[in-house]
Amino acid sequence: MAFTKPLQRGFYLVKSQDEDMFKNNKNITPLLAGLPYFALCMSSVALAGTDYQDAYWSTPEVNSDFYDQFDEDSLDRSKWKVEDEIYVNGEDIDYQDVEYPASDWTIASGQADTDASDGKSLILKARYMDGEIQNYYGDENGKPLFIRSGRIESQITNDTTFTYGKFEARIKVPPSRNGEFPAWWLLGNYDDVGWTACQELDIMEFTGNVPTGVPQTHWTAPYTSYGSFRADYADVDVTDPENNYVTYGVIKTPDSVEWYVNGILTKTFSRDNQADDQPWPYVTPMRMILNHAITHTDWDEVGNYNLYSQDPDVENATGYSYSDDAGVTWYEYIDVASMDANIGREGTDFIIDYVAHWPLPETDDSFQYVDDSKYSFFRDSGNTTGFYNLKGWLAPIAVTGDDYLDYGGDDDFRDNGIDNAADGYVGSKWATPNDDNQHWVQMDYGEDKAIDYLWLEWGWNLPSQYDIYAKKSNGNWQLLESSSNSSANWATHTFDVNDTYRYFKLVTKGRIDKSNPIWLLEFKAFEEVANAYPQPASINQLDERINMLSNGAFDANTSGWGQEFYDGADYSLEAINGELAVIMNQEGANSGSAQTHTSGFSLEQNYTYHLSFNARTDGARDLIVRLANNFVNPTQTYLEETISLSAGMQTYSFDIDFSNDSSTGRLAFLFGDMGTTDFYIDDVVLRKGDYFGEGDVLVEAIGPASYVSESQGWETDWWGVASRAVDGSIDTKASGQDGESEDQILSVSVEIDAFYEVKALKVAGDNSSDRSLDQFRAEYGNGSVLMDWTTSNTDGEYETFENFVSQPAYGEQNFTFFFSPPAGELVEVADVQLMAVDYMPHRIYSLSMETDYGSVSPAGIERYSKEGYQDPVYHFIPNAGYQVSDVLIDGVSVGAVTRYQFHDVTQDHTVTVSFKAE
Repeated sequence: MAFTKPLQRGFYLVKSQDEDMFKNNKNITPLLAGLPYFALCMSSVALAGTDYQDAYWSTPEVNSDFYDQFDEDSLDRSKWKVEDEIYVNGEDIDYQDVEYPASDWTIASGQADTDASDGKSLILKARYMDGEIQNYYGDENGKPLFIRSGRIESQITNDTTFTYGKFEARIKVPPSRNGEFPAWWLLGNYDDVGWTACQELDIMEFTGNVPTGVPQTHWTAPYTSYGSFRADYADVDVTDPENNYVTYGVIKTPDSVEWYVNGILTKTFSRDNQADDQPWPYVTPMRMILNHAITHTDWDEVGNYNLYSQDPDVENATGYSYSDDAGVTWYEYIDVASMDANIGREGTDFIIDYVAHWPLPETDDSFQYVDDSKYSFFRDSGNTTGFYNLKGWLAPIAVTGDDYLDYGGDDDFRDNGIDNAADGYVGSKWATPNDDNQHWVQMDYGEDKAIDYLWLEWGWNLPSQYDIYAKKSNGNWQLLESSSNSSANWATHTFDVNDTYRYFKLVTKGRIDKSNPIWLLEFKAFEEVANAYPQPASINQLDERINMLSNGAFDANTSGWGQEFYDGADYSLEAINGELAVIMNQEGANSGSAQTHTSGFSLEQNYTYHLSFNARTDGARDLIVRLANNFVNPTQTYLEETISLSAGMQTYSFDIDFSNDSSTGRLAFLFGDMGTTDFYIDDVVLRKGDYFGEGDVLVEAIGPASYVSESQGWETDWWGVASRAVDGSIDTKASGQDGESEDQILSVSVEIDAFYEVKALKVAGDNSSDRSLDQFRAEYGNGSVLMDWTTSNTDGEYETFENFVSQPAYGEQNFTFFFSPPAGELVEVADVQLMAVDYMPHRIYSLSMETDYGSVSPAGIERYSKEGYQDPVYHFIPNAGYQVSDVLIDGVSVGAVTRYQFHDVTQDHTVTVSFKAE
């Protein structure tokens, strides 16, 4: 059996088939925060943290709530758990619980050490066991393990796991040899959500092949995005860390993590510089881990002992093999001779003087926002105080919902279940089924609570629309908020409440990205209490006719505006007196070397958009304004103008007739290679104007349920299945089967709703090496030709075709698309979409708020004619023993009626009914 190499330290990465965590990547790799990738970021509370050298936590004996000097002859098992059966990173060790003075020990506490603060230390030893196999990686089919080592973790109790404060340890590292990989790090208590959703924070790691410094790493949640910084020993005045103790530490607050080496700050990670748009991860308890690892399969700085042979029976084989370009099969095996020479029977030592933790001092500005009294209300194990400990957060007593994304796998409920919607843990999610039906989740807080605000975290895909309803213990449901969204991305939404409620219900209506389910990471209610955590900045969808941008006024902060630096450029953004101040340090070599942008809005084809902003400068300088598709280096630019700024604030206005295919937009200001004069921007407005196209507005006709069938020859693995050619997303691709479908024409068939008249065809091709789209053909009905063979000219972007061989009639539902690759290659296509007139564009959404008490008919989503002549009637039907309590039409009560009739439906409507006992 082939050996699978995991990517991470603690857990295997499990990816559901259609969850495009890494969009359009066939090989899953971590997203590097250091790459030029920026997003709308949530503004944090501006705090002055306690200095690392502050007297409050300057010595471990004072004010600490955890301190172990390892001065006893055996490990304190009330503080530490010894781990075994841990297999990660392809490491070549078998962790075992063997304490000194047993022979072949891996853990030795209370060892004499004149350099230690109390003359005693802990040793975690890794030793080569003379060719004796200790275990196998994972199971007997995995690679043999010849090294024994030690790993300890703080017990998961209230006294030994911590959310915030200062963590510190004094450590000596092993000799700088290939494969050495000891570490001191933190891991979240809740393994059930998987890695890295459980959170990881590496305080120090030692890499045996590059021993000149220590990587210090953060991992975000719910999915793998990380940032790593190597603290060079030379920069912190450290010499000979093998023989001299070095003090490593971090300070964690609700908004930041700071890393230190010998008291010198080496790295800061905060809500403000997170550089990805996932939510801030470090808000729940973490346990401390010390382990002496040996080797890492994918990290050359650590190194490993893996070699390859053509002999299928090579000794000490790992079980992993591959075939090279010449067709030769190579078998991986362990180079035990080198392992013995480097590690040896006597082993190498990872030595710890002490480990300590201090809580945040009451004088720290962030202390006022911390509440360590809460537990996880949805977990039976790993449940300690300090769970989501931002003050004011309310833990619901129950979370219910209609459904969740269920593939039939063992982990589907863990990964996607309803409880995740409000469990206080941003590393988990409620994923709706992969459809455009209404879905709902309801939170019960046990009793009426004075609610200050709601805080919602969305991930990857948002609902097109959603409603939030609220209800007191005794009362009817009220419509609290409605939101329309246009960008499928991570997003933070907040809403003022300032009222008393017990229940909240969130109802989703459709999806933006038709290829993926909706992800609600967290629904959080904050009550009105003293020192409640301040409401964060939000990127709620605004009225696009007024302003599509979340922050164009800069009254409080610069949230929503990302930064890019290239070619030596350097600048900072600040909100000063209600203006965006761009403070220049270095200009860079090109206009795009320095730029700031905002994105997350949609541009619809054949609409006019109006852009305006005010700007001034301290002297005289130029500035480029650009509206384009959402890339740092755009492939389509809709507006690019150079303007000359002056000392007085001036208004600049532009009208853009947007005739391109609908897309997500990016508004950027470019100012590289234009001098280092500071400048100021204010009142940035982008608003949607009138439709200028001819005839009816066209909509996408191929939806999530349109796929019907496919020809043979498509890829069977999830990343390239045929349905991805018609899933409504250019971020996914369908591909031919390697080794089977070269030079083959492949096809996909769809069935669209009967309410459409097709007017255009959009095709997004692909130009990848060995996988590409050369030509396509489209048919409808029983083989009528919509378009004959036509060359595809795009790579991952739509190309629109309106001239058909023959025109399908209104109501035609069946279409087949054929794809031909270049000679000798495989087909690959990003997406195909039919644009049509929707003759039934108006929808009425209906929902019973208490499904156990009664129903509404018709239920769900009903469509109505664009001619506006229909007068539908809705009936509200209580179950036996119940009666109608209230009916809301578009959020407005019409009383306890049993029927309601609409007249001349010309827009969307929402109907909700509540029931109560007779």
